[in-house]
Amino acid sequence: EQAIDFIDEIVLGGAHASTPNKCHLIGNSCGGLLASLLAARHPQKIASVSLINPTPVWGSNLPFWDGRLPAPAIPRAIGRFMY
Repeated sequence: EQAIDFIDEIVLGGAHASTPNKCHLIGNSCGGLLASLLAARHPQKIASVSLINPTPVWGSNLPFWDGRLPAPAIPRAIGRFMY
């Protein structure tokens, strides 16, 4: 909610905005996960989302890996194959 408060007050102009605005989010690495979550939870405030080198594994609650590096052999092999 802190990020949405920042977007509301600083980026979109808060209560002083004369018209409803939307912002464009750019997320790099873990910021890609945050940008995706913000856009999913508050689509009325987001015009577009650009993900740069996003980390799809972190936050996915995978049963065999918590996202810490180095990755176990199987997730590492899958990542090399897919990316």
